[in-house]
Amino acid sequence: MASPFFRSAIFRSTTAGLALGVLSCAADAQLYLFSMNGYGKVLANDTQFYSLPSDFDVRAGVAYVQEEEWIDQAILGPDQYHLRLDGLVYKNGVRLDPKLPLNDAYWFRIAVSPGGDVFALDYNGRTGQNGDVLYDLPSGSGKIFQDFLYHEGDKYALRNDGRIYRNASGTEVWDLPGDASTDSEQWISFFYDDAVDRIYCLRRDGIVRYVENGSAVDGEFVADLPDGTAPERYTKLIQDPANRRLFALRFDGALWTIDPTQSPAVTDIYTDYPGSGEEDQFFLAVNLVPGGEPLALRFDGKLYRGLVQDPVCELKGDRFRVLAATTTTPVATNVKSFKTVSSTYNTTCYPGDEIAFPILATDVNTENLIYALVSQPDGSTYNGASNPPTFSWMPTVEGSYTLEISVTDGIDNPKILKWKINVKAADTDPAKNKNPVFQKLKKVQGLVGVPIVIPLRAYDADGDTLTYTVGEMPQGMQFDPQTASIFWLPVVCTDKVTVEVFADDGSGKLVKGKIQIQVETPFWF
Repeated sequence: MASPFFRSAIFRSTTAGLALGVLSCAADAQLYLFSMNGYGKVLANDTQFYSLPSDFDVRAGVAYVQEEEWIDQAILGPDQYHLRLDGLVYKNGVRLDPKLPLNDAYWFRIAVSPGGDVFALDYNGRTGQNGDVLYDLPSGSGKIFQDFLYHEGDKYALRNDGRIYRNASGTEVWDLPGDASTDSEQWISFFYDDAVDRIYCLRRDGIVRYVENGSAVDGEFVADLPDGTAPERYTKLIQDPANRRLFALRFDGALWTIDPTQSPAVTDIYTDYPGSGEEDQFFLAVNLVPGGEPLALRFDGKLYRGLVQDPVCELKGDRFRVLAATTTTPVATNVKSFKTVSSTYNTTCYPGDEIAFPILATDVNTENLIYALVSQPDGSTYNGASNPPTFSWMPTVEGSYTLEISVTDGIDNPKILKWKINVKAADTDPAKNKNPVFQKLKKVQGLVGVPIVIPLRAYDADGDTLTYTVGEMPQGMQFDPQTASIFWLPVVCTDKVTVEVFADDGSGKLVKGKIQIQVETPFWF
């Protein structure tokens, strides 16, 4: 018989495989991973947040309109800032004017003060603030700038030969041992350690030194990490402020740790993410989730976490250079507009067979969907007060029926959702057994952090009692045998999930169906 989801079922599931695609953080805190590629696609987790303007393109390995490539981002509280090579800056999806002037070098780094002043640095040392050039630091003869930071009113700029400048007038503060003409001896990355008022600096060959007020002009030695060929050189240095542990990332995905609180500093390989260090399989971006576990983003969009060697997320596109992790709800007033996504069942049953299902509709932009009943079969019940709304009915007469619900996000015109219900007499011929048929369900949109319930439903023309089993499920998903329903709280970077489901009419032959869920990040938390 067509089995309502109230019937008992057998629970069978495993959690291997898809569990690798899970990101989580502190309870009740929504995790946002902000990344951006060179074409201006800004992603929150794996959902497109903005599409910033750009005519930049790469065809057959040749870059066109290079100056319109997006290069850097800064996250300050709920605000997101993005920088294009030609000096254009966007805040929360809106252009900031005036635009920084483009001369003979691209703007490549952005930093934002707690008060919202936007600073930027170009490769030749020009430093800008809110669209105007403040000062010009010394460069030339292959000596270009590689990193930039803002700290408590001071602006620090790192040149590839090891010179570190603080603020205006070209005053050289420190001079680390380096050589701008030799790739392996170029300084590439630095950051400020607030706990001890030090700046830790990384050279491409793995040399790490720190500088501080009163230190020697060439700083103090910290560590010498293993390197080798060009793909085995280093690109980024970050710190876990909770324990002051440093992470140094190589182009090929090797991630090293340094404990600078020990004397001498203790170094160790953390992991070696898959990557050749060449073509599009190299790493430029590394960050930490709350709790200190590292995330590394490959140029081609593959995102790795912790010690797991499989990507937890595969972002669409390529040319990914930046990554930030935050639990602060972002400003989302100008994000991409998404349509409401709904999933409907096509249902077949027989007279006297009770059916029930939720109204599955979600919207990335808003949780305040407005539902209205348009039409329903006589004798059925629509509960618009539940979350989500539900429909239930025990038909008594054969025929074709339709449930119609209107749903809108309050902006677009209402969308009419239709559920076709076909009531047929059961086949009572005991000589023939007909296999059950799963009721087709359109792909469901799941939202990160929003619980979802999906009842399984199959029709059995013979009126046999059905039991259900499920195959491999992502971590956290559960199957309730009492209601034959899947329960899940989607997590970050799940992307697409397909769960195989099975129905058994007692003949021993399993009939297979599938539930498909596309996970997106909501912007209304």
